[in-house]
Parts: sequence; structure tokens; C-alpha cells
Amino acid sequence: MNDKYRAEELLERVENGERSRELVEELNNLRDTENDDARDLIAIGLYTILAEEPHLFVRNPDDLFDDLHSTDEVTPTSARITFSWVAENPPDKLTEYIDPELLELLNHRDDLIRGSACRILAHFAGTDVNTVEGTAVGLRHLLKDENTVVQGHACLALGHLEDETALQQIKQLQLSDSQYTRAVAEWATEKIQTSGKRESIRWKHKDLFECEPVEFEQVVAALWSEMGYSTKVTQRVKDGGYDVDARNGDERILIQAKRHQNRVGVKAVRETAGLLEIEDADRVVVVTSSSFTNTVEKTGRIELLDGKQLCDLLTAHNIPRDEYS
Repeated sequence: MNDKYRAEELLERVENGERSRELVEELNNLRDTENDDARDLIAIGLYTILAEEPHLFVRNPDDLFDDLHSTDEVTPTSARITFSWVAENPPDKLTEYIDPELLELLNHRDDLIRGSACRILAHFAGTDVNTVEGTAVGLRHLLKDENTVVQGHACLALGHLEDETALQQIKQLQLSDSQYTRAVAEWATEKIQTSGKRESIRWKHKDLFECEPVEFEQVVAALWSEMGYSTKVTQRVKDGGYDVDARNGDERILIQAKRHQNRVGVKAVRETAGLLEIEDADRVVVVTSSSFTNTVEKTGRIELLDGKQLCDLLTAHNIPRDEYS
């Protein structure tokens, strides 16, 4: 059977209300298809289930944490991927594993696992702060993590916790080389200083896929506008151009917005980076609803923002969902 037709059948089961571990596994088994349309449908199905029934992604939490805490040099790939998925919308069951399992993972050798543990703690801090009391000490040392993304996740969690002890460190991260970390640090600073009086809108990964490509560009433009830039969405062109022109005083940023499920590779990033040679811009930013391949690296003038980080910033800056989905 054609992968697209198979994906349509699976998505129809999701839309008809089926929620089962078996359906999650069937969707996961089709994620590596070479059919772009099928991958998009699979992503929508998985994120829909993740938003409503996240516990289905974890058959046995004890086994998952056993794998994550393995003393072997390399953590099983399946455990890493499952944990990163679960970090998008953790099941309430994981509140039973905050201490010591999640807290110990804040010291894990793997950046993805440290960052995912931070995101899970940030999620619970944003929904029921009482579940994560006592975690601030474990999170503070990650504000100095060598990975700027992990720093940003720690800012997010500590902002939700309104941790005044970390305020000065968080303020310093407003000068980070990573725009994601800078933006989250600015939000966390305001959140702590104002005691969280402003109600937060929480963006989830599936919200990005519910946007049409043009709407996705508008969402990205709205985010940069909220961060103090004047923005203009450009006319539709083939990949290789830019979608949003963002300016703040003399600073000019060109943003390529890619709303699809495929991971963004080196070629696409290099094409966007080429804009620096023909446009009068300070830097370029590639924003995607998905993620980047392992071979893609950011530089001083090329910034990368994946779907997880984008949701964090949209939530932090209270960008309304209903206008774009």
C-alpha cells in the first residue's frame, strides 16, 4: 500500500477518536517514509495523540528511566527519542518520577536528555508548581550549561518557578549568543519580577502543524514583533529566499520559516546563509516546525530555531494561538 494512503488511514483513525499504544506504534513505524505528504500526516497524528494522551508514549516509566540512567556509555536510541517526545507534553504519571529520576537526569552526559528533563520540569512548573517544589537548586546550575539550548530550557523552568535566587544569572543570559536563550531569559526575568500576573498561553508542537505555511510565517513574524522588531512578511518565493524581514534600529535579521515535518539539512541552511552575501543583513535565522539534522551547526551570523524552541518562545511571549490555527 502507498505510504500516503496508509498515513491517511492512520490519521483517520486518530480523527475518529482512537487512542491506543498500538496506533502510536503504527504511526511511529511509518515516520521514516520517504513520502513527504505521508510524513506530514504522521506528524499531525502523533502530535494530536501526544497532546491528548501523552501516557501512550510511555509503556512503562520504570523501564524508560532504567534505560536513561544506564551506566553504559551510550543511552539506547529508542529511550532518547521517546524521552524527547514525552518532553513535549509529559503525562501526569511522570510527577511521581521527579525526585530522584528527573533531577538526576539534569546531570546526564547527553545534552538532549538534560534538556528534555528541563522541559518536563518546566511543563509541570507551568501547570502545577507544587509538583516541582525543591527542583530549583538542580535547575540553577544548568544556567551555566555548555549547551545554550539547555540554558534556555533551565530559564523556562525557573521562570515558571518564579525563582528569585536565579534572577541575576537569568538576567545575564539576556546577552546570550542564542536568540532562543535571550528571549526566554527576558521572559523569565519579567515573570519573576512581576510574580507571573500575566496569564500564559501554552503552545504545543501540534499547533505549528495546524498552521498553513503562510500562517506559520505570520506566527514567526508576530513573535519577532513581540520581541521588539518591526517585521514584514515577504511575498511567497521558492526555498532559498527569506520569509520575514525583521528590523530593530540598525539591526536587520532575515528569517526563513519552514513549516514541515522533515528535518532541515545542511543544504537548506547554506542556501539561507547565502543571503548574507547578497543582502545587507546582520544575520539570518532558520526557523522550522520540525528539527535540524545532526550535521547542521549554527555560527555567529546563522541562528537555528527548531519546533520545540519555537513553542517555548511563542508561549513565553503570549502569542495567541487561535488567530493562526
